[in-house]
Amino acid sequence: MPVRTVIRRDTDHALRMLVHIASQGGQTTSAPVIARKLDIPAGFAHKILRKLSKAGILRSKTGNSGGFRLAGPMLQISLFDIISAVQPPPLFNICTGGEDGCVRRPSCRISAHLRGFQDRLNTFLRDTRLSDILDDPADGASRAMGTNDGPIARKAPAQDGRSRK
Repeated sequence: MPVRTVIRRDTDHALRMLVHIASQGGQTTSAPVIARKLDIPAGFAHKILRKLSKAGILRSKTGNSGGFRLAGPMLQISLFDIISAVQPPPLFNICTGGEDGCVRRPSCRISAHLRGFQDRLNTFLRDTRLSDILDDPADGASRAMGTNDGPIARKAPAQDGRSRK
């Protein structure tokens, strides 16, 4: 059975390119250099970089010393912004897309539960910043999803006041 992903290949490339650009310390980086370093076809990379520029995530400079750099601080760029610049925002199911997403929604018992998951996904994507990815990817994801997987979550005291072992 083929694997279906929520994040498309072009969005995955966009995320990787933005991490690379952000790690360049504000320096402009050309599309061919980015494509070569990340093993992305040059035309595909340029198309994605244009989308990110159009969305205001990147600034582009033309000419011999041209290329791309972040348009603003990493702290202001969310995963939701990046994903939405390249593809439609991910939906868990059609019924989680809005009031008119599914005709069964008013009487469907499943829809409310799926909507809760969609809300948590959207919150995670909006709260996770490009700076979080560059700082500590594992810790940022576990904190944003509210899991106990990261070191910070494990250090927290138990809810009932007893210490954890």
